[in-house]
Amino acid sequence: MSSDQGLFGGQDRPDAASAWALYEESERFNSAIDLYDTVRVNENFYIGKQWEGVKSNGLPTPQFNFLKRVVGFIVATITTDAVKVTAAPLAATPATGELLEPARIVNEEFEAITERNNIPALLREFTRNAAVDGDGCLYSWWDPDMETGQEARGGVRTEVIENTRVRFGNPNDRHVQSQPWIIITRQSIVREAKLRARENGMADWDAIRPDGEEQTMDAAKRTGDKVTELLLLWRDRESAGNHTLPAFGATRSAG
Repeated sequence: MSSDQGLFGGQDRPDAASAWALYEESERFNSAIDLYDTVRVNENFYIGKQWEGVKSNGLPTPQFNFLKRVVGFIVATITTDAVKVTAAPLAATPATGELLEPARIVNEEFEAITERNNIPALLREFTRNAAVDGDGCLYSWWDPDMETGQEARGGVRTEVIENTRVRFGNPNDRHVQSQPWIIITRQSIVREAKLRARENGMADWDAIRPDGEEQTMDAAKRTGDKVTELLLLWRDRESAGNHTLPAFGATRSAG
């Protein structure tokens, strides 16, 4: 019996419908804690829109945006020192000397990944998001199509994800590695979403439609040609492996 029986309704792997159900569950939780309103208000205060929605009746609305300076100072203080990842053999490891060369190769790759992804800049954005929105998130993934200047392609990419785009299967658990599933969302152009769905073997890929207004939290993003795309990552406890499945919620809403 699959350990994920209760997670995906008796299926070993999720489909678009079960992925969308998990997404809707996370949306209800985010709405219950007023995440979207909190982030919107915090962002407005940070950029100086401190009187939005207030009727001043002609009275002056002075702004003293000290918050941006404070956040900038804190971010600069935290990210002043360069963050570096290094690998080294454990002291108690037998034949430690034989591992020095492999560790050197791994460290060179770490440095290349850090430079290629401009990790220091991403860390500043990460810290800024944590200070203003309450959470910061970095997402690293393997891009098999990345140009490397050699015959072999592929490399690690890292990007900053806003807290409104990340959903955790157990939001009461602070440990990311123990989450039963994680959903990362993004707004994609419909024609690109259809192309990816067709490439991934989705039978009804042509049924993907733009999001309705109720599916797009930010009114400025309701351009009429965007669709919510979900990336679902889940843990298979039987194999102790991690799996990912791109699922397009529009196939559910268009149905």
